[in-house]
Amino acid sequence: MRFWAEIIIFTVALIWVGCTGPSKPSSDDAVPDVSTTRVADMPGELPLPAVPDSLAEPSARAGYAIEHFWEAMDFDNRRLSLDTAFMEQNFANFLGLAAMAGHDARSMAVGQLMDRAAVGGREPYEFLCGIVEKYLADPNSPMRDEDMYILFLDRMAVDDLLGEAGRLQAAHRLAVASRNRPGMRAADFAYMTADGKRRRLHDGASGPGGTLLMFYDPDCDRCKAVVAMLGEVQLPDGMRLLAVDVEDDRALWEKTRGGFPPEWTTGFAAESLDELYSLPALPVFYLLDGDGRVVLKDPPVDRLLTAVKRRDTTPG
Repeated sequence: MRFWAEIIIFTVALIWVGCTGPSKPSSDDAVPDVSTTRVADMPGELPLPAVPDSLAEPSARAGYAIEHFWEAMDFDNRRLSLDTAFMEQNFANFLGLAAMAGHDARSMAVGQLMDRAAVGGREPYEFLCGIVEKYLADPNSPMRDEDMYILFLDRMAVDDLLGEAGRLQAAHRLAVASRNRPGMRAADFAYMTADGKRRRLHDGASGPGGTLLMFYDPDCDRCKAVVAMLGEVQLPDGMRLLAVDVEDDRALWEKTRGGFPPEWTTGFAAESLDELYSLPALPVFYLLDGDGRVVLKDPPVDRLLTAVKRRDTTPG
């Protein structure tokens, strides 16, 4: 975890520098001048683009920065384009800025990055795709970002450089990531309750309080820890709390279901959820509004706690 921590600390500093811009820009329309800089001579990080002073909004400045971030990178240079430390550090810097940019700028920047990597050929392109997977999809990554991940997968699913197998794999991952997105009605499924009845997620509207849906494993210590943290939070009035065991050991569920606070409804998945939900690492939470639409999809625990504290049930 030390590596991730170093990335986060650097990213905070990078966002500050990237959004304040140069103190004395040469002109309001200045663009990054990288024509005299050779990547091979750079110590470990690409130079930050000089953002025009005419761009005042932080999102606009971040958008400009990510659209020009990779201009100094020569993907033909295998010494750097295949160097794990160099590429991961710069990709983390890029993501730190992208987090502040708008969707259109992020989409354009991803396309430009993939175009540049493709010029270097299949090897650096596939290397970059591996970094994308590690940083944006790994459940243990603090920079995990499904919105950004989908932008990359959209491109990877149609790119000839990955070959047919690579494109199919990217298309499958895109389909999985596209399930149950914020604003969509959560996929319905059946589960068994403690009284032996078979129920469905959308049986009975939960009302304005919405639903906090938790997929869990009875043997998961982290699942228990998060439930304990939620027990210390003032939840919205009328919110339904539903925990569904997605493992195959019903006997273990029967034995452990009493470990939840009384306000929780516990269930055992009565059907496979593999084609309905992405469950990369348990627990996985979904915050649903009163109509069963997704408000938050598998958020980090701190964001989940903040959302329920503020009774945030607005899609987005």
